[in-house]
Amino acid sequence: MITKQVGHLDISLFAARGYADRYGLPRTAEEARRHRAVGLLGITPTAVLTDKLFSADRHVFLSNSLLAVQQTIHAGMGIGPVVNRIGNSDDRLVPCLPEARLRKEIWLTAVPEIRENARYRAVFDFLEQQLKA
Repeated sequence: MITKQVGHLDISLFAARGYADRYGLPRTAEEARRHRAVGLLGITPTAVLTDKLFSADRHVFLSNSLLAVQQTIHAGMGIGPVVNRIGNSDDRLVPCLPEARLRKEIWLTAVPEIRENARYRAVFDFLEQQLKA
C-alpha cells in the first residue's frame, strides 16, 4: 500500500449560541459534568472526549455520525465535538473548553498499482493536493 499523511483535523467542543445563552458555558472540566452532552458512540478518541468530560447521565444524544452530532448541537441539545474548521466558521456555534481539543491525522492510502495507471495517479495527486489545502 502507498500511504501519505496529508494533513490533520482539529476537533473541539462547541455549543449552539442558544444553549450558551440559556445555560452558560463550562469554564472547567468540573463544571462540564453538570452540562448536557452530545457525543459519539464507540471508543474512538472523539467519543472518549465527551465520555471523560461529561457525566454519563448528562449525555442526551449519542450517534456514530459526526454530522448527526453536529446537527444536534445546532439544535441546542448540548455541548459536543465539531471539526474546528466547521465550528469556527459557523456563527451559530461557540467554542467551549478550548483545552479539550483533539488533533487527528489525515492519511491518503492507495494500492501500489496506482504508480502504473495515469488516471488513478491523477486522482491520488488531486486528492492529496486538496486535502493538504
